Amino acid sequence: MDFSAVKVGRSDTTIVSLGAPVNTDKADADFYIAPDESYMILASPNRGGFGSGDLFVSYRSKDRRWTQPLNLGPAVNTPGWEWGPAVTPDGRYLIFSRMSSASDSASDRLYWVRIDHMLHSLRATP
Repeated sequence: MDFSAVKVGRSDTTIVSLGAPVNTDKADADFYIAPDESYMILASPNRGGFGSGDLFVSYRSKDRRWTQPLNLGPAVNTPGWEWGPAVTPDGRYLIFSRMSSASDSASDRLYWVRIDHMLHSLRATP
């Protein structure tokens, strides 16, 4: 089975669901996929966590399926809403947005955190 997100043909492009556990019927969004497709970071308000919406990481397994998303933890997530993940080209830093409350859009801020070591340690999590 092919787990690609987009299939590009000569005359058409088809979007294909990645399936569970990445795609759900909830409002998961803001997917960042590493250039080598070894992991993705996504924002979700529906997977539990520290706040209104947290950032999670899913890894590509040897059989090309995506693993159950893992919460990036308190170094990234807060009681607020984290979203819009991007990783610097060198793979060392995560840049993301945070809104301290859903009713206060003026609280939107950009943040950055070292992510390479965090990704390595989360990948080793059973």
